Amino acid sequence: MSAEASLNSVPAGHAVPSVPSRMGLPIRNGKLGIWLFLGTEVMFFTALIGSLIVLRGGAAAWPSQETMHVKLWAGAVNTLVLLTSSYFVVVALNKLGSGDAKAARKYLALTLLLACLFLGIKAYEYSGKFAHDLLPGRVPETAEIARRKVLAGTATVLLDVPVNDEGAEQAPVRTAAEDLATYVRAEDPAVEPLAERVEAFRKEFPAHAAAIPEVAVIPGANLWLSTYFLITGLHAVHVIVGILLLAIPLLAWNLSRAWFPFLENTALYWHFVDLVWIFLFPTVYLI
Repeated sequence: MSAEASLNSVPAGHAVPSVPSRMGLPIRNGKLGIWLFLGTEVMFFTALIGSLIVLRGGAAAWPSQETMHVKLWAGAVNTLVLLTSSYFVVVALNKLGSGDAKAARKYLALTLLLACLFLGIKAYEYSGKFAHDLLPGRVPETAEIARRKVLAGTATVLLDVPVNDEGAEQAPVRTAAEDLATYVRAEDPAVEPLAERVEAFRKEFPAHAAAIPEVAVIPGANLWLSTYFLITGLHAVHVIVGILLLAIPLLAWNLSRAWFPFLENTALYWHFVDLVWIFLFPTVYLI
């Protein structure tokens, strides 16, 4: 029976039942959409973290955090930063819901500041990896690969040994560098004598020791670095998206309760970003 027929069949004197004008879940479409989106994000990061666990379990070698210059304090501080930012965004949402736009703007600014601090600490960690040339595909995992890398750079570097302050060539350094470069260029220089000659050069000319590239053999490093940069890099991208979303209501000149649905959805997204990091921190920094 149609709704119109049902209304016509109501006896006189009885209240007319209201006909629902909209069917669906009792939440806003925007909130439903963000929950569906976060569901796909959960599956995405679950697959990444699960892949990391499987790869680590099946790897023949897995480097330690100390070897890969992982700074535990940086991860711990970033965890505290994100948890505090989640608290601030909740306070901002409550303030906006009560009509206090000024206080909401203040707590939004604090949330945004902490988000930028998180990226700053992460950039500091990344800079350490670049400084030590800890990049995927660049770390030797066997002695032979390390030897080839040393040979590829030593001869060229040694022939460009710095000169002194007056600009005069340092003959002893130049001679030692040319001798070592000649040995490096040999068709098949032995690894042990090469290491001995490099060490002798470092001791005799400590001011120019930096001219010899240092190469460490770290089994499993490239797989570790690939998973590290992939997972933490994608999480950093999500943090950047969260910063942009938080900046929109913060910079709005007419911030009011009308912004509440947008800020609520943004807060849900930001909580998800924090939750992902809570799983990443022990996986990368502690285990």
